[in-house]
Amino acid sequence: MRARPTQCEPSSSAASKGWTAASDPEVETFVKQFDEFLYEFGSRGVNEWEMNTPTWQTHPDIALGAIDRMRIADESKAPRANLARMAEDRRKAIDTVQSKIARNDAATAAVSGPVAYRRDFPSRA
Repeated sequence: MRARPTQCEPSSSAASKGWTAASDPEVETFVKQFDEFLYEFGSRGVNEWEMNTPTWQTHPDIALGAIDRMRIADESKAPRANLARMAEDRRKAIDTVQSKIARNDAATAAVSGPVAYRRDFPSRA
């Protein structure tokens, strides 16, 4: 098992671009976090189900490009905003279904377990 990176290593994209810890504290923080990201998720990639496609570890510019696109995206596309919206949509859907089956004991019993689970499911928002 390899050790987690403690600094920008020569093989990482950040180091190859000349980003150094001395250049800017924000750059140092980003490089450390990006190296941790590559350690944790480097096996992922665009077509990750295909064994012969580049991964974020072998081609970090792919991940950096995705980060850059997210950076300039509209705030309404932020994952946290979408999770909160989906959690509210889920709550409304549950309420709608429950109100429609309220008089049907068998239907209410059939959905009570899954509904309780989904209602309490964390939205991470």
